[in-house]
Amino acid sequence: MNLAETIYQKSLDLPEEKAIEVIDFIDFIKNRTKINQSIRLVKEHQKKEHSVQHDINRHAGKITLSQDPLEFQKSIR
Repeated sequence: MNLAETIYQKSLDLPEEKAIEVIDFIDFIKNRTKINQSIRLVKEHQKKEHSVQHDINRHAGKITLSQDPLEFQKSIR
């Protein structure tokens, strides 16, 4: 007997109100898992954004232009 069958067999002996509680608990666990996954994804995204911002800040001000940017744009067109 697999896990789902075991849960089903045990639920057969429960009064209806307790079976409803079990269903509510299962839904709670499913939602909590989704929320935890969402939080983890947000944290991973924030970590990547922080890394990109760190790279930008690390290189900021290190580029020097040999000519006026507008003049350079005109010359390459």
